[in-house]
Amino acid sequence: MPMTFEPRLDARTAPLLALLCCVQGLLPTAASADEKISVDALPMRPVISNPSPELNWFQARFGLTWDELAANYSVEEVDQFLQRWRSTYPDDPEAWISSANWNRQQSQQSMLHSSTAELGVFVTEPGPEGSVGLRRPDDQESGFISGGIHTDEPRLSAALRLFQEAQERFPYRVDVYDNLANFYFTLGRYEKQLDTLRTMTQAIRETDRDLEWINYQTLRVSKEEVLFNSFHYAANDLYQVDSEAALDANLELALLMTQTLPNNSIAWNNLVVAHERLGNKMGAYQAAQKAYEIDPNDEIIVINLAKYCIELGFNEEAIRHYRWIIRNSDNPEFRETARADLELLGAPLE
Repeated sequence: MPMTFEPRLDARTAPLLALLCCVQGLLPTAASADEKISVDALPMRPVISNPSPELNWFQARFGLTWDELAANYSVEEVDQFLQRWRSTYPDDPEAWISSANWNRQQSQQSMLHSSTAELGVFVTEPGPEGSVGLRRPDDQESGFISGGIHTDEPRLSAALRLFQEAQERFPYRVDVYDNLANFYFTLGRYEKQLDTLRTMTQAIRETDRDLEWINYQTLRVSKEEVLFNSFHYAANDLYQVDSEAALDANLELALLMTQTLPNNSIAWNNLVVAHERLGNKMGAYQAAQKAYEIDPNDEIIVINLAKYCIELGFNEEAIRHYRWIIRNSDNPEFRETARADLELLGAPLE
């Protein structure tokens, strides 16, 4: 397996230039459960322009935090609140994103079922037709618990629809694409994950608006950096899955990354890894060569390229790269690998 790069700082989590918004006197005390008012009576204040990251804009606008809303109101009441928010402020991206995330959360519910040993009946997993098991204990166990995940299909469909609508309405909101791509990943729908990233690439290139992230924060980085981060984190997700479909999707994503960012050496190194996982040594070597053309002084790129030179019999090229590693690398493991392989090749260190 080729060496991989250390994760780079995600520009979306780096310190952002924040325009402070004075909201003194605007934050009401959250109502306790005993003082709960009707969900229809919760205030609907306008969007706070460019709130600072420290500001709880949700509480400033609605009189309570999101956690208080979810804890003190029923699921149906939260649905009602979100519907009113979208209707009152249809151009507010957070209204749609919050609604999508809420439905996504509600679509996957952990289900626990307990029973007594005397009854000996338990539900192992709630499915479309139910799933029931019987147990007649010979011992005197007092009971047991079983659990599983129940997928609420209407909720799942609603979450996807809201994400897709947000994607169309707010093409400048980077988190919409990342959330939707990740949602498709968790569902195992890798082609839809890739489609989302392709749509993101085109939309971000075409929009004239400043790109935004959560909390209405403007991203003070280039479009190329934004796309790189989204691709790289999607690749990290796919890297955790060994199925054939995920391996193929990882290759498609790596190709998309190099097509979109042809001068980014890390994009080419991701393609090296994708080919390696599929057993394509020549493809990995060719991608490593492209990374080397872009950054010939990156020791990870050089050690990867030397590795494939050895495996493919390109010994003279491998010798040249290994000698560079010995002269320039600060990594003792890399230098030891270079010395060992040069010895096997019968080549002097210099």
